[in-house]
Amino acid sequence: MYKLINLTPHDIYLYGDGSLDDKDKLLLTVPSTGVIARVEQSMEKEGYIGLNSTLQDGRHISVPIVKSKYGKISGLPAPQENTIYIVSGIVAQQANRDDVVFPTDFVRDDKNRIIGCRAFSKV
Repeated sequence: MYKLINLTPHDIYLYGDGSLDDKDKLLLTVPSTGVIARVEQSMEKEGYIGLNSTLQDGRHISVPIVKSKYGKISGLPAPQENTIYIVSGIVAQQANRDDVVFPTDFVRDDKNRIIGCRAFSKV
């Protein structure tokens, strides 16, 4: 059996995936610990994309294109036996550890807002 530690800034609501006749029933709330795992990010400007859209004064809109670079992870404890850490997708990608997961297979409300997940993903 595993213990889940939520290192995101919000509670995680885990819904059934239907494997136990529990499709979309709230099974578990994993509260945020208040400790947030983050990864350093820097951006280098690569240029701009000019759009066909214009502002009211006739000028074309340009959108900056940046290249993201990721660095040190903070807030992620060392692995512990029988413990799984829930983090953001980008932290999981950078950590590349077997004990780190991120929410996936989202459950949405009637306004299409994410209210929970049915599964966790590994990188």
